Amino acid sequence: MHFQFRHVLTGTLVGFLGAGSYAQPPGRDVTKIYADFCSGCHGAQMEGGKAESLLDNVWRHGGDHASLMRSIREGYPELGMPAFGATINDAEANGLIAYIHEMATRNVEPRVGEEKSLPEGVQHSEEHAYRIESVAEGLDVPWSLTFLPDRRILVTERVGRLRVIENGRLNPEPIGGVPRVVVRDEAGLMSVVADPDFAHDPWVYLTLSDPGEGETAMTKLVRGRLRDGQLTDLQTIFSIPRERYPKGYVLFGSRIAFQGEYLFFSVGERGMEEGTTGQAQNLAVPNGKIHRIFHDGRIPPDNPFVDRPGAFPSIWAYGVRNPQGLAIDPRNGELWETEHGPRGGDELNHIQRGRNYG
Repeated sequence: MHFQFRHVLTGTLVGFLGAGSYAQPPGRDVTKIYADFCSGCHGAQMEGGKAESLLDNVWRHGGDHASLMRSIREGYPELGMPAFGATINDAEANGLIAYIHEMATRNVEPRVGEEKSLPEGVQHSEEHAYRIESVAEGLDVPWSLTFLPDRRILVTERVGRLRVIENGRLNPEPIGGVPRVVVRDEAGLMSVVADPDFAHDPWVYLTLSDPGEGETAMTKLVRGRLRDGQLTDLQTIFSIPRERYPKGYVLFGSRIAFQGEYLFFSVGERGMEEGTTGQAQNLAVPNGKIHRIFHDGRIPPDNPFVDRPGAFPSIWAYGVRNPQGLAIDPRNGELWETEHGPRGGDELNHIQRGRNYG
């Protein structure tokens, strides 16, 4: 079978440290652990020396998490690899494994600012053949896209612009009427989705980082009708009081997905490891959650926590960290979510009603 995909967005995908590991006690800094116990054999930059490189994805005893944990804790004394089970605790070993994988990934990733041309001709994966074509260039951190019935494409740029691609050309003028967003660190304009009934009522839904007072911000969901290059009739579909906005500019989420009369959207945990309070586990706040509402923001009466005192009524599932992918399987209507881990550990989750994802 032959598939042909069209490459639409040219930009940078970045993973950020965030709030996923608060349940594990902290250990020593992994860079110092590596320097003290590992660098003498594996090299100061993991490039190899007396022992093999840790950057080339060639592993004598396995490079998966369990195999590396076994190597660290039990060693291979007969091969000159000492056991560190009594020296390095489990939390530190987990951090060291993440550090090794992270350094190996950085070794093969393009450097920031490095530009590579798109591959030409038919490409082959394990199961499919595909072709990559450039549709639009010149975008500044393109974050999300949605297709309109007339084949135009709406694209958000994180800096706060909503752009239009029409007939393979990026219109120079952005859409007017987009609400003000805070653009800093991970904050900015995020998801865009056209209403499923856009042809009859041209609603466009956006999630954004809404600025508050004193370096605070929060994920907000709005919609407006797209007419003549402008968003009009703006409505806030989801927000919380500004006095409850958390400080900082990381882990906002956020994506939107429609399913019939319902709208699902994600909100990030909004905290860093060293300062988090486990917001994703707290049903009284919207942070770290997948939400379900009607298109106009009303709460469905069958949401799982709608009758629980103190719980945020729009919550559909909880325990997520930085959920930046959300999609409905068109075959069966099931909801899937992807999220960034703090250092590796990204997740693909099958989201189900009322479930806790950690």
